[in-house]
Amino acid sequence: MSNDIWFYVEHEDGSPSRATRRLASKAHQLAEASGGESVGLAVGPKACVTASNLQVHGVDRILAAELSTLTEYSV
Repeated sequence: MSNDIWFYVEHEDGSPSRATRRLASKAHQLAEASGGESVGLAVGPKACVTASNLQVHGVDRILAAELSTLTEYSV
């Protein structure tokens, strides 16, 4: 069983939202305590830029999807 902590990354123009930055920090703490990794999922335009901007918050891995078909994607 995996102890990884996954979270969705809200972002705009390559910048993660304030809530996402807080969530990333908390996910990192929880993952560290459980022996897993914190893993973020960023979808949409500039997801790769967002991923690099989020690394400073201690996230272990970020999966980014920048497909043109996801331009209008929102949660």
